[in-house]
Amino acid sequence: NDIALNDSSYKVRSCAIGKISNQDVFARIALYDSDSEVRCLAISKLTNQSLIETLALYGDDLNVRCASISRLDDQSVLEYLALNDPQCEVRLNATSNISDNNVLKEIFYNENNIYIRKQVIRNLTNDEYLEDIALNFPYFADLVINYISKESYLVRVCYSDDWRIRRKAIKKIHKEDSLLKICCNSNFTDMIFAAVSRIKSEEIFIEMVYSSSNYYARRIAVKNIKNKDVLKDLALNDENEEIRRIASKHI
Repeated sequence: NDIALNDSSYKVRSCAIGKISNQDVFARIALYDSDSEVRCLAISKLTNQSLIETLALYGDDLNVRCASISRLDDQSVLEYLALNDPQCEVRLNATSNISDNNVLKEIFYNENNIYIRKQVIRNLTNDEYLEDIALNFPYFADLVINYISKESYLVRVCYSDDWRIRRKAIKKIHKEDSLLKICCNSNFTDMIFAAVSRIKSEEIFIEMVYSSSNYYARRIAVKNIKNKDVLKDLALNDENEEIRRIASKHI
């Protein structure tokens, strides 16, 4: 204990900390040691949440504050720091340890620091919030799309006016029902072609040719249909002359 507290070498003190378990000694080192690295090492072994909170809020050294934040259990203190602390490093470290989606959303909309906003995105698990960021903050869209898990939200991102966002989103869509929705509802030809090229099921192509109002999607769909009854129906009854011609050719 004495070595950890009093040795003149910070390297020796650091080594000694690894060999003791006295929480009172860890507390004294965390508060008073002359070297911030030694203080941070002691903090990593502290269990006193009250002291950890005090150091996180009022510590006199940035590294000490950040080390304390990583040990905090109280989400309300983390939220306070993330939303209010003047030091961006503190806000970033606090944000890294927050899991509440509503709080994370509040941080994103109130924060100007790019790195903190990116950390919010990495922590978010609410696809609705992620979709909103992707559609309204194009700068972050490329990152956000990596964290959206549900295809229904990715489909909506595919309707973005920004072609870069659309193309990134569609690469993550694999279900043919989702690709069909894009073919039936998108106004962007690049999305329709990208979606159709990944569809293999004839049932989906049949649904597409009857459901989509987009000529390009229907034209590609009818070329991939082998069902003679469907082709005959299209050849006789479809309103579009070109669709009738293609269907007749493939009967």
